[in-house]
Amino acid sequence: MSKNINKFLTDKTLYKTPFILSIATVVLLFLSFPAIDQCYLIWMALIPWLMLIKSRNRVVVSSLFVGALFFLLSLIWMRHVTYFAWILLSFYLTAYFFVFGFCTNYIVSRCRIPLTLIVPFLWVSLEYLRSFLITGFPWFYIGHSQYIYLPLIQVTDITGVYGLSFLIILVNAAVVELISGCCHSSGYNRRWSYHLLVNAALPLLLFVVVLVYGYVSLKQNNTEKGPMITVVQGNILQSVKNSPDDMQQARNMHKYVNLSLLSVDSSKRADLVIWPETMAPGILNINPDFSGRSIDKISQSQIINLAYLLNTRLLIGGTSIEIDGDEQAFFNSAFYYDNFGRIIDRYDKVHLVPFGEYTPLKEYFPFLARLVPYDVSLSPGSKRTIFDLPVKDGNIKGYKFGVVICYEDTVPTLVREFVKMGADFMVNITNDGWFGKSSELDQHLAIMAFRAVENRIALVRAANTGISAFIDINGRIYDRLVNENGEAKEVDGSLTNNVRINKRRTLSFYTKNGDLFAIVCLFVSVSLLLWAGTKHYLDFRRTNEGTKI
Repeated sequence: MSKNINKFLTDKTLYKTPFILSIATVVLLFLSFPAIDQCYLIWMALIPWLMLIKSRNRVVVSSLFVGALFFLLSLIWMRHVTYFAWILLSFYLTAYFFVFGFCTNYIVSRCRIPLTLIVPFLWVSLEYLRSFLITGFPWFYIGHSQYIYLPLIQVTDITGVYGLSFLIILVNAAVVELISGCCHSSGYNRRWSYHLLVNAALPLLLFVVVLVYGYVSLKQNNTEKGPMITVVQGNILQSVKNSPDDMQQARNMHKYVNLSLLSVDSSKRADLVIWPETMAPGILNINPDFSGRSIDKISQSQIINLAYLLNTRLLIGGTSIEIDGDEQAFFNSAFYYDNFGRIIDRYDKVHLVPFGEYTPLKEYFPFLARLVPYDVSLSPGSKRTIFDLPVKDGNIKGYKFGVVICYEDTVPTLVREFVKMGADFMVNITNDGWFGKSSELDQHLAIMAFRAVENRIALVRAANTGISAFIDINGRIYDRLVNENGEAKEVDGSLTNNVRINKRRTLSFYTKNGDLFAIVCLFVSVSLLLWAGTKHYLDFRRTNEGTKI
């Protein structure tokens, strides 16, 4: 039987088989992620591709094919901003799939150990490296697909999302090894017993442990009502938001002001009103008489009036500028106002998006500047800011919160640092208007849920075109802004709710120790590669010595 299967995978007359298996993996992966959300498919998605790697059949070609097609399909929403970045990023990410396939094949061929003892470590190592290399792109991690299954994702407060990716890849590899073992085994023996232990019992035991830990955590992690927050979603389409016409910019501003005023409810008086990223069209931190721009004056005066009318604090996404002689630096900022419309403090985005907010290497390749959707490149902020929020329910202490802007909520280390600085909850302000009603909005929200579990901290999200939401410390999306038809994308309105604060207010293992699990996986992966390389070298020397004799 094993010979038949090997022939099935390698026979030249059946050259279409690797293509079909590769396509199967791409389709299953694509369907597993938001917005399609067929999350259970991820537990079998890698099996066809791993079968090719196990049989050492067209490993390089299949790895490149699976990676390129999956990322081109999944990142198709990037075409709304720039086709160049969409293609470039897709092929860059494909390199990780190629490295995974190549390294797995190399280790298996030299060390002859089961996939279950190789591929989970390699996969997590590559996800970890992808989180920071070339500024990082922590998107489409295998674990992200499971954000709906709350019991499973609770383990990420120890391992980060990498632990869940590890478990999923382990299960996929175990199935491949069990199929292979069944084909090669002629009956029950000691080797088959070992095979069952490594490829069936251990993955099943680990899955049960993760599940039990999840249910216990959900039962023990209690929350209390925190400050009342109102998020405003104006649904200003990007073409309208970027209009150079001052009258249109003023109308955009008025829409957000009016939605904020309509949010007033005597039974749910907000402690804080939040606008999304860059929703104030004017520069907010300079004297409008100095700039000479009417939109700056309109923006600043409207915000002051709004704070007076609402008698509450405001968090407004806008643009700031710092001038040093002839040098000007622009920042993507979150401005924090008191009840009288005075700026208390601001946070400048520290993790900028390449080819989105700044142009890498533009000094050497000036033409690249045309790929950035902004007229000017932004500068990164220099510090993380913690804001104090007094509340109106009699709590004298009040609360502390941090802000992450746009894709900063996808960076685990950044959110973790805010929590270590004492944040009781986190706020994400984002535009996401570039991407219409695409799956990007769903994917972005799903990733944010993991920041909540990892750090056991509540998150509030204000998005211009959606999806605005509240997330508790267990990753549960317990409220989101929708219209009367249940639609959350490209709708306008406001959403008011309490933040659900962690009662214990203790730091999680992940918050204290960071990506320790991923680093251990990286160490194991390097060790496996060194072992394989050593065996390769020794085999080569032995062969040469035998030839000489």
